[in-house]
Amino acid sequence: MSEDTIIGERAKFVKDARLIKKSGYMKLFLKAPMLLSEALTVLFPETSKRSFSHWIKGERVLVDGAVMKRLNTPLEKGAELKVRSKAQKSSYGLNILFQDKDLIVVDKPAGILSVKSDNGPKNSLHDRVKKALNQKVYVVHRLDRETSGVILFALSDKAYQDLKKQFFDRSASRTYAAIVEGIPSENSGQWTSYVLDDALVVKTTNNHHMGKIAISNFEVIANSQVRTEPLSLLKVKLKTG
Repeated sequence: MSEDTIIGERAKFVKDARLIKKSGYMKLFLKAPMLLSEALTVLFPETSKRSFSHWIKGERVLVDGAVMKRLNTPLEKGAELKVRSKAQKSSYGLNILFQDKDLIVVDKPAGILSVKSDNGPKNSLHDRVKKALNQKVYVVHRLDRETSGVILFALSDKAYQDLKKQFFDRSASRTYAAIVEGIPSENSGQWTSYVLDDALVVKTTNNHHMGKIAISNFEVIANSQVRTEPLSLLKVKLKTG
């Protein structure tokens, strides 16, 4: 696309009120196919390609909700280009592993709630994602406060319904790495327990009438001696629960 064409496209965008400034990001709906670098030039005509490259590395540039990785990515007419502000990207402490228009995958650190409880702090991972994206975010599943790992949120009602069905049907696979005290007597096996979901707190019980069955398969990956305590690294795959 020539420089004159880019300038002309920018004029059309502005005239048609297709260039929108919202809190924390700039957004542009493409009225013609072009490369990502060209679209960014339309949106920020005085910014260098070197700066655009830094934005790409900082995961600040999204198209139709997906984080862009290359400046030469071809974009189609009607695509939604969004550029997040630097402050918005860094303020919420999120490690985003994947994102598109339907879902976002985040690396949850230990020590933070997945979803806030009624009387708990309002700084859950769910809260942070909502603030960072400035949109409705659907809770698909949870991890315990002290558990770190991958957690998935839906960004559309259709995705939410589809993902919830996968978790309900147990077609979604969940595997954890766990460090435990001691050394299991067997290198692999299965644990069965019963869990109670009390609001946002999950508890175990011996009463199979009150709790839902939770079955986990485990495999010993390694073990070690730390000071006087033997420890084991396990691969744990949830079958139910």
